[in-house]
Amino acid sequence: MRNMSTAAAISLAGLLLFPLGIPDAGASTSGYATPIFYPFSPPDASDYSDYRPVLNADATVVIFERTFTNNPNFTQLYTADLTTNVVQQFVNTESLRPDWYWNRTKGRPLAIGPLAFSNVSGVFVFNGATLTLLPNTAGMVYPSWYPDCLSMAVDVGANAQIAGEHVTARINAVTGKVITPLLANDSVWAGFPSVNQVDPRLISFAGQFKGGSNYYNELLNYTWVTNRSTKPPAVAPMDREAPAGSGFLQKFQARGVGGHRTANGSPLNRTGFATRSTVLPTPFLSRMRTAPNPQCR
Repeated sequence: MRNMSTAAAISLAGLLLFPLGIPDAGASTSGYATPIFYPFSPPDASDYSDYRPVLNADATVVIFERTFTNNPNFTQLYTADLTTNVVQQFVNTESLRPDWYWNRTKGRPLAIGPLAFSNVSGVFVFNGATLTLLPNTAGMVYPSWYPDCLSMAVDVGANAQIAGEHVTARINAVTGKVITPLLANDSVWAGFPSVNQVDPRLISFAGQFKGGSNYYNELLNYTWVTNRSTKPPAVAPMDREAPAGSGFLQKFQARGVGGHRTANGSPLNRTGFATRSTVLPTPFLSRMRTAPNPQCR
């Protein structure tokens, strides 16, 4: 979750890729991979900041968020072609937290799968030919693919399918129907999930101990992990010093500003944005090798 006051400091300066995934990359004698720097996003840019890059499976395209300083509460996805360093707008509407599925079929090279992102209208999926707003996903943001490509973890601010709010849930990647309404537990507010692609029973998320508080404040988040290999799931912060009891309330209760926030710091319940989005024509789309959702094979 993003704090816009520090956006400039964490502006994406480019993309670092490593020789293990790139043909003809330079060798390293240090025992560590030698990064390759793609300067498509200058670190000293004053009129915009870039954030949250995702790479496709063959390391040719990266998609990322771009926010301009003259419109700091509006973020859109852009693409960068790593063969040419050409940057172009990807969609013509607000768009946040992309997640690009990689097809990891055993015995085959990695293949590009569908791309998911979100805005105030819900979760969108682009499968190389069409862009679809998933039904039943109003109030859901920050999708993260499960390795089966049939489902996603999402951050749920409020949705008619779920009784609570500020939770992480698993949904069907076609229907938007909730599969698992609570990936963590009732003791934490949880958001911004990331599914482990080797063991999807492990899901990390940004969260905070709930206690008796009646509000959510993203500035107080720690990174937590849900281990769903047990019943009930084991849920704990990665930082052992994270507040997880009455001390949390005593220390932070007075600091809360309330309200679930989007990645660019604006309230999730904003109105005025279109529920339909259009992918803008970019040269790389003709090369985007992907199978239609939901099979992703």
